[in-house]
Amino acid sequence: MYQGNTLLIEGKGQTILNKPVPEEKTQYRLVSDAKRDPNRWIASLSTHTEWTFWSQKGQTLLPFYSLNYKVETDMNGNALAAPSTPLELSVAKLEGVADYGKLEGATLEVSFNEGESWETV
Repeated sequence: MYQGNTLLIEGKGQTILNKPVPEEKTQYRLVSDAKRDPNRWIASLSTHTEWTFWSQKGQTLLPFYSLNYKVETDMNGNALAAPSTPLELSVAKLEGVADYGKLEGATLEVSFNEGESWETV
């Protein structure tokens, strides 16, 4: 969790920042990095997600979107390299949370050579 560019707290798993926020509107950034063991997996080794938001007085639920995808894979987590491989992309948000922004578009890149190069599809 960052306040501006200053790292406030770092932790493994889900971490909660429990400290007072400034009176003035202040920008925060939550960064999530997930990694898988490269000795076990050859693809999809990591993800990087960032949410930027601004403080407000009191305790509140933040309007974070969660992007989800579904694609059929083999037991090693590899998708079939074929034009007809279906991919589902969905967006989830918390019920009862206000002030979600507008989502505009999405992009998808695929690799057919173990991640050495990527193509936009």
